[in-house]
Amino acid sequence: AVYLNGRVLRNPYGIGVDFAFAKWQGANIPLHFNPRFHMDKLVLNTFQAGRWGDEQVHKMPFREGEHFEVIFIVTGTRYLILVNRKLLYNFLYRIPPQSVRLIRVGGNLELQSLKVITAAVIGNLILVNGNPFCKYSQKLPPQG
Repeated sequence: AVYLNGRVLRNPYGIGVDFAFAKWQGANIPLHFNPRFHMDKLVLNTFQAGRWGDEQVHKMPFREGEHFEVIFIVTGTRYLILVNRKLLYNFLYRIPPQSVRLIRVGGNLELQSLKVITAAVIGNLILVNGNPFCKYSQKLPPQG
């Protein structure tokens, strides 16, 4: 799993978090996490073979000036994405994540930390670094 926390800057336009295969432009991006403040929505997508896939559009969970934490959990079939201790998104793999080599973070945020952590779903709990973090329901949040 990947944990990041930070603060949204004033007058934000957008934030981008890409789980990518390589640095070069045109490399596959299995997960593109993109809060778009100017549109008041969050978009999840994949970039593969030079093309963007169909966008999954969601309600915006972030606000200007606010602190946030996001956890991306990689499971056998999907990314589970938690924002501020709530499971908000699930994104089925369009490209298997095994070839991800870098995480690119940018946009209108002050990034305070980014780290690889241990996370697991056990019964009705999500554990982070071995400790209960939040509740988990077999009923996943919608994909789009």
